[in-house]
Amino acid sequence: MGDENTEELKRQLEVLRQENQRLKSQGKPEDSDKLVITEGDYNGFPTLTFQRGNKKPFNVGLKKLQAVIEAREVVERFIKKHSATPDANGEQI
Repeated sequence: MGDENTEELKRQLEVLRQENQRLKSQGKPEDSDKLVITEGDYNGFPTLTFQRGNKKPFNVGLKKLQAVIEAREVVERFIKKHSATPDANGEQI
């Protein structure tokens, strides 16, 4: 009876290995956190839609984007002050 249990465990292990390989081939978890930005419109006005993974998307219109660009230095200081996340260069922003 011990040999039958061993064979059954080996079979189950192989099934799990195959399932693991299938799941790995579907994409990496970090890909789902990638920020996707798409251009669109709202009532004829241009917008950008920001979405990261399965999180709820948000839209920003032209006027608000222009205000953010105008206040870029203030925004960067705010992010640096309140964020512990390093930027792409390894610097804290």
